[in-house]
Amino acid sequence: MDSKSKFIFKYICIFLILTASVKSDFKGIHKERIFSIDKPIAEITAHQNEEFIVSVHGNPTTGYGWYLDNSNNGSLQCTNLDKYNSCTDYVVNPHPERMVGVGGVYYFIFKGGEKGDFELKFVNKRPWEKTNYKERTLTVHIEWFYL
Repeated sequence: MDSKSKFIFKYICIFLILTASVKSDFKGIHKERIFSIDKPIAEITAHQNEEFIVSVHGNPTTGYGWYLDNSNNGSLQCTNLDKYNSCTDYVVNPHPERMVGVGGVYYFIFKGGEKGDFELKFVNKRPWEKTNYKERTLTVHIEWFYL
């Protein structure tokens, strides 16, 4: 294999590892309870008192970050928000040693509260700018938890 082919192969492998890791468990929350908003999705279903994750890829080295733009009046509790309404769980993508500017995944952890439909709005922006670069809105249906 020539050096260009090795380079491409290496990054395809990193991409496959990253893709697999996004769908695996995170902090004990099963992969079926992790919902990615990288591509817009309209709604998800969760249960009362059950944790679930909303994940999204980002790259804070560009100045842009993902933030929760609403609070839902306590119906859905995001358990890992920082003081800027971003999440405290950001995982950098696998990358070669000493490589800088690498993106990663934001993991917003929620706990379902009362039964009903609730809207979550996430924005991708630079904190010092007034306009959002991207927005994702998601309706969460909270159902009774059945054993």
